[in-house]
Amino acid sequence: MRDDFSTGLSGWRGDPGWAGNWAFDPAGCVRPGKLALLSASLPLSNYRLELCGQIQQKSLSWAFRASGVRNYYAMKIAITRPGPIPQAAIVRYAVVNGVAADRVQSPLPFDIRADTFYHIQTTAYGDRFVTWVNGRIVDAFSDQRHPSGGVGLFTEPGEASHILWVRVADRDDLLGRVCAYFSGDPGVRKAGIQPILAVKRGKDR
Repeated sequence: MRDDFSTGLSGWRGDPGWAGNWAFDPAGCVRPGKLALLSASLPLSNYRLELCGQIQQKSLSWAFRASGVRNYYAMKIAITRPGPIPQAAIVRYAVVNGVAADRVQSPLPFDIRADTFYHIQTTAYGDRFVTWVNGRIVDAFSDQRHPSGGVGLFTEPGEASHILWVRVADRDDLLGRVCAYFSGDPGVRKAGIQPILAVKRGKDR
């Protein structure tokens, strides 16, 4: 499933009034506000989320394994040092019953500019999650609190981003199988799929 926002926001849902602080450009991008979820993705469990966007102010945020607006995993690319050659970090945390917990922040492992477009991929397979930004692995972790749920977009107060498109692919693709390999799925290993990259699990702090 793919949404480039050219037909509006009818495929998204959130708390009452959520769309009031989203900005929609008919040319094909949105500026998210309060958390909204892609309705068609909500029944999914194992999938790859892709999105493309640009930071306008402070950060670009997304959600996955969201069973609703009070239970999900959140990630963001956050500017930690603004300027012509800014620095950024990847931030993640879990939201359980509306309460954010277990925030982890790590430096983004490559240089960016103020006008950088970010191509983001997050794969969810079982209790394993891996995130790439512009082709580089930036985070990998394991957690069992949210076993299923869809994807979403949001911004927090003082932040702003433009999102060009969102795409969700079900688990039966190469990246899903790679995640299955890391999770130790014997069916994947017997199929002869070899690891093509190394993932270091971030140390929570």
